[in-house]
Amino acid sequence: MPFIPAVDCVKVVLHLRWNSQQVKNTLWFKNTPGGSYTNAQRVSLIANLAAWWTNFLRIDLSNELSLTAIEAINQENANAPSTLSVLSPAVPGSFSGASVSLNVAITASLRSNLRGRSYRGRNYVPGLLQTNMIDRGTFAVGMCSNIAASYAKLFDPAAFPADIAVIASHFTNKLPRLVATLTPITAIIVETLADSMRRRLIGRGN
Repeated sequence: MPFIPAVDCVKVVLHLRWNSQQVKNTLWFKNTPGGSYTNAQRVSLIANLAAWWTNFLRIDLSNELSLTAIEAINQENANAPSTLSVLSPAVPGSFSGASVSLNVAITASLRSNLRGRSYRGRNYVPGLLQTNMIDRGTFAVGMCSNIAASYAKLFDPAAFPADIAVIASHFTNKLPRLVATLTPITAIIVETLADSMRRRLIGRGN
């Protein structure tokens, strides 16, 4: 499949470690001033994302999960530059307590003002505390609300003054686009029902 470019955009990979297993979540950002991201702009975005993790998202997660690195990859062509920042030491979740099984997560649904699969995305949030499960398949409303509020910071100009969090759509009607469509994220939905990521189990892939 040929590379599908995204104009003035970076793909960001959050590298996490959970019970010695590698976990990744992906986010997409568009350069507010316009133009391809420079190294300085990637470094600034990575610093803001590290602050977002430290000050917001990790607050409701187990310390068995840690953010180890953040990678920002330009998307103008297949050979575009990237920046990788390794966090040393890694930054763990705030709570000292057992996390749920490796395949269990909740879904942060990333929404835009447009309808359809091309205009929404998701992250699977790992490292959730067992004590936040109110039964075998449901998480506490308070924790889910906190995580939704944390994800909403991604499109808060105060937290990310030079970057717009977007949904990147590379296909339409199962066919590749010539250029990815970028749609700003405007809302976050986090339901209380547990989700499952089979490939996170030990020996099943990352």
